[in-house]
Amino acid sequence: HRDLHSFPTRRSSDLGSERLITKIYFPRLAIPFAAVGAAAVDFLIAFGLLLALLPFWGVPFEPKLLMVPVVFGFLLLAALGIGTLLAALNVLYRDFRYVVPFLIQVWMFATPTVYMQTGDSASGWLTLALACNPLTGLISAFRAATLGSPIPWVSFAGAAVLSTGLFLVGCLYFRRVEDTFPDII
Repeated sequence: HRDLHSFPTRRSSDLGSERLITKIYFPRLAIPFAAVGAAAVDFLIAFGLLLALLPFWGVPFEPKLLMVPVVFGFLLLAALGIGTLLAALNVLYRDFRYVVPFLIQVWMFATPTVYMQTGDSASGWLTLALACNPLTGLISAFRAATLGSPIPWVSFAGAAVLSTGLFLVGCLYFRRVEDTFPDII
């Protein structure tokens, strides 16, 4: 006889560490940070390969390439903010884990990475909607710094402010509700 808790499901980083959370005290914020850290290491390896392949594609080294670590830092802030916020919501509202994959998929399609260049082709309400998505400016700046095109400084600055705000909101909310985690889990 198997109970429902033994079936593998997608779980937040906090729910997956429930025994650790309920037995000892440690900074619980380290759990969602570790999940983002693992993805960051994966990104750094892939980016190293990209740097190695750029000369083969005929893309010369330009000083703009030095902007990539700054953009990556803000991407990391956005990921940490959203990750901590979703981890806290997932612990407090158990059914929230079923909504998270849908939200991530919608956000993926709402971020113009491949299907559209921002700026000239976007107009009206679409420009405003894209400006509210912090990943739009960050990905545009990353693309521009990597490929040597002009960096969209205005959208990058707005995205940097939004990413920092997401990080602060996510961490503050997580810290506010983390004391209730052992009781809920």
